Amino acid sequence: MSIPLRRSVATVIVALSLALLGTASDESAAASGALPNVGAKQFGMNTFVPYNCESTTVWSQYASTQVLAFKNLGANAIALAFPLYTNSLTSNAFFAKDICNTQYQSPPPAELTTIVEIAHAQGLAVFLRPILYETNLRAVKAGAWRGIIAPTNTNLWFKNYWNTMLPYLQMAQTDHVEHFAISTELQSMANKPNWQALITKARRVYTGDLVFSTNWAPDEHDGIHWTGTSVGLDLYSRVPGLGTTATPTQIVAGWTRELATTNPFPLVNSATISETGILPQDGAYAQPYTWSLPLTTNPFNQAIQANWFTAVCSFFKSHDMGGVYFWGSAIYEQGGALLTSPSESADSIAEIQPLAQQAIRACFTGQ
Repeated sequence: MSIPLRRSVATVIVALSLALLGTASDESAAASGALPNVGAKQFGMNTFVPYNCESTTVWSQYASTQVLAFKNLGANAIALAFPLYTNSLTSNAFFAKDICNTQYQSPPPAELTTIVEIAHAQGLAVFLRPILYETNLRAVKAGAWRGIIAPTNTNLWFKNYWNTMLPYLQMAQTDHVEHFAISTELQSMANKPNWQALITKARRVYTGDLVFSTNWAPDEHDGIHWTGTSVGLDLYSRVPGLGTTATPTQIVAGWTRELATTNPFPLVNSATISETGILPQDGAYAQPYTWSLPLTTNPFNQAIQANWFTAVCSFFKSHDMGGVYFWGSAIYEQGGALLTSPSESADSIAEIQPLAQQAIRACFTGQ
C-alpha cells in the first residue's frame, strides 16, 4: 500500500546529526540454509515514519503516544516503515534524503533511535522496514510502484542500495533492533543473484532477524528465500467476487483456494506477515492494495476493514506463522493517537477505524 507523505508540519526545526551510531560488528554471521529462530510470535502494528524536521519534543510525543496506543491494543511489536527514494523506474540511484517540507522525508538514523528507545521502554520489539517510496516513480508513470523497477545497471543499483542501508543496519545493531527488512516489496529485483552477497555483508553488520519481504501475489514471489534471512509476506491478495457482506471465514476460504491453485506460497508456514491493510469501504476486498477509493462509488464501511483484519488473524494463526503486523497510522496522524470515532474524512479514512481496532485487540489478546 502506498502512503502519502504528510502536509507540512509547523514545528521547530532542529539540526540533528547524521553520524552513524556505533560500529559494525567485526564478526561474520555465518550463513546457513535454515531459517533464523526469530523468537516469540510477533503481534505487531506498522507505522509510517517520515521525518519532517520536527523538534525532538514533538517527535518524541508522537512516538510515545503511538507506542502506548499500539500497546493498549495488545501489540508486543512495532514496525517502523520509513521512506527511501530513487529517481525513476530505470534509475540506478537509491538514496535517503531529508529536506524539510518537501517530498523527501527519510528519517536520519538518530531520529529512528528515539522511537526505538521509546518502544523498547514500553516492552515492544522493533521491526525496521525501509521502503522505496513511490512519489518519483508515479511522477514519471501513473500507477508505477516499487515492485516494477528495472535499473539499467543492476550492479550499480545494488551498490547504491547497500550504501543507503548500511547506516540503518549499524543503527539497528547498536540499538538492539530485533527485526530489519533488508528488502520490502521489490518484486522485480527479488530474484537477482546480487542479494546473496549483500545479505552476507549485512549479516556481518547486523546480527538480529534479517527479513526478506515480498508481496503475496500471483507470479510475484516464486517462493524466494535468500540464505541468512527470514521470510516476510505482505498480504494484499485480493479476493475477487466477495460482496460487502462477506464474512472473515469467506475471505480466508478465498486465500486458501489461492494457496492451493493460482497463488501458492511454499514458505507460508515459515513466514511473518510484515504488512496488511485495507480501506474501510465497500469494494475494497477486490483491491486491498489501493490507497484511495471514491466514496461516491465505494461507501464508507467499517466492517470491511474489521472483517479483513479478523480474516488475516485467522489465516496467520491457522498457518502458525511467525507474526502479523497490521498497517496502522502514520506517526504524526492525530499526534500519534488512534481514532476514537469512525471517520471517513480524506485525512483519516485510511486510518484504523474503531471497529478494526476491536478486531486487532481480539487477535492479539483473544478478547
